Amino acid sequence: MKLLVDTNILLDCMMDRKPFAAAARKLLILGALGEADLWVSPSQFTDAFYLLTEGGKPRLADAVKQRLLKVKQLARIYTLGEYDIENALESSWPDFEDACVYQCAKKTHVDAIITRNQADFDRSTIPVYDCAEFFAMLKDKHGLVYEEIDWQERGERMIDARMELGTTDDIDELLALYAAVQESVEGTDNDPLWKVGVHPCREQLEAAVAADALFVLRAAGQLAGALIADETAAPGYEAVPWRVDAEPGEFAVVHLFAIHPDFRGQGLARPFLTAVEDELRRRGRKAVRLDTLITNVGAQRTYERLGYENMGRYHLTYGTYIDTEDPRFVLFEKSLL
Repeated sequence: MKLLVDTNILLDCMMDRKPFAAAARKLLILGALGEADLWVSPSQFTDAFYLLTEGGKPRLADAVKQRLLKVKQLARIYTLGEYDIENALESSWPDFEDACVYQCAKKTHVDAIITRNQADFDRSTIPVYDCAEFFAMLKDKHGLVYEEIDWQERGERMIDARMELGTTDDIDELLALYAAVQESVEGTDNDPLWKVGVHPCREQLEAAVAADALFVLRAAGQLAGALIADETAAPGYEAVPWRVDAEPGEFAVVHLFAIHPDFRGQGLARPFLTAVEDELRRRGRKAVRLDTLITNVGAQRTYERLGYENMGRYHLTYGTYIDTEDPRFVLFEKSLL
């Protein structure tokens, strides 16, 4: 699900404002765990910085910046464009800042706006909840109940993780990582059906290192995750009606995305993939594309939570494997524009 988080919710958590802080923490942790795709606007960060620094006191600035960096790992920022501002100015909303937040919510196609000031969004066509109402809705409609976990431990674990390019020295540890992942999910709805040594194999990883296409995630002194992002698209990709108009070399294809079983549930998938996307954007890529087996519904849910659009089922050819019956692959795309 995609949610627009209003400034008051961020501040409830960061300022530990009772009795609202606990529910606000739970909401942000949904983003950390990949259960929700959280969005904010840039002005919300500047507003939070101003309030948390008590009007911009320099002695508080560094500490507040570090706290906001942690929040940045949990939520994505939509930058309002010229037409968004124009629409906000021409709208009937009495408060311009609320109108801008609403434009952000519309452009990111969120499922709900989460705020304590619901009256400020009475013109919204998007559902509006406070945190308590939102969690009650999840329980009543979907049978989902979320308990609070240790926010401090989760936040520290995430801030210690970093993305970097993999090297040949990492390959043995990466093969062990992929073997651990395959063993842990075999027979489940997350099973990628990998045959470690064949796919993935040492030659694949060595080629990715040579192309600066192997990305790894390090946390707590270990390799916590890995993926390859290169230009290799299997036959069949050309049949997909991609949303982003991108020629070969203008998009990247993700392969072998994995988080080590020891680090699952730590909220690392989102910041890892976001960091890779930022690097690909810096390299001039317009989009990221990927595929997964139709049986791997766990991965499909993960990619959708991370903002990837499901493009449907298609036939693909991988090596000697030819998908000749019903399509066995689901393809995804995410714009980097």
